[in-house]
Amino acid sequence: MSKFLPWICFAAISVAIAFLLHTKIKNILLASVLTGLVVSTIYLIIDFLVLGHLNPFLLIALISCAMISFCIGVAVGIFFARKRIIEKEIPVWSANQIRKGYARCITGFDLRVALMTDLHGEGRKFPATVDELIWPEINIKEELKSDHNGFGVFDLIDDEVRDAAHAEATMLVAFDLPEDYVGVFSSTFGLRPIPVESVSSDKSWKFLGFDVADMRTRSSGLYSFTLTESDRKRKELLRELQLNSFGLLQDEEEAIKVSRAFDEIVPSHAPFAPCGVWWCTVL
Repeated sequence: MSKFLPWICFAAISVAIAFLLHTKIKNILLASVLTGLVVSTIYLIIDFLVLGHLNPFLLIALISCAMISFCIGVAVGIFFARKRIIEKEIPVWSANQIRKGYARCITGFDLRVALMTDLHGEGRKFPATVDELIWPEINIKEELKSDHNGFGVFDLIDDEVRDAAHAEATMLVAFDLPEDYVGVFSSTFGLRPIPVESVSSDKSWKFLGFDVADMRTRSSGLYSFTLTESDRKRKELLRELQLNSFGLLQDEEEAIKVSRAFDEIVPSHAPFAPCGVWWCTVL
């Protein structure tokens, strides 16, 4: 065991130095080269202090030391690089970050089956939810060539979308989400958000209310999940909610509160966010 002790110490020092350098330097090659140089310098100092003179085979030893520690540095660098990629791919966001008056943006437009007979929600067939399994999309949507983003909605209202919206029993709708939420997922889902004012300032658009959504799967906390006998928390929450005539939350603060609650109740779909639903009443 004693004859392997110097090598174990050498490897431990190399790994420690590599970890230290890679936490400060993101360039794998540079950090690995510096690892080799630092460890070789340490070897040189120790060799001189122990022997009292320079080893005649010092050059070979230093080269070997540098190469081995360089390889250790590369291995550690790959570990750090992979860790950074994973952290980048799994962004951290939760409804706890939303505050009253948060900035909102439109993340897309959709074509849904008409859900009511008038502007006030009378005769409603479906709740105005993001979940297309609850509030169906029109049958011909998949035939349209207009660009969809990763949330499954149209980026813009082009001529093809507008023409389809004129069909009988069809509603052109828009969804808005918190800007911070959209910023986290925009690159992954290919989002091209536009200011909510482009809809809210247009009198042809009517605000229907807030859903509480995991927009990545277009799931609604209010409607998408089957209640079980043991699902006491969600039953109590839904029982207390005051939904408007469109089956949505009218109040922004309540939508924030419910989003936070669903992050805990259905963690597999977190983060949830308030999702404003808009209807274009005049095409």
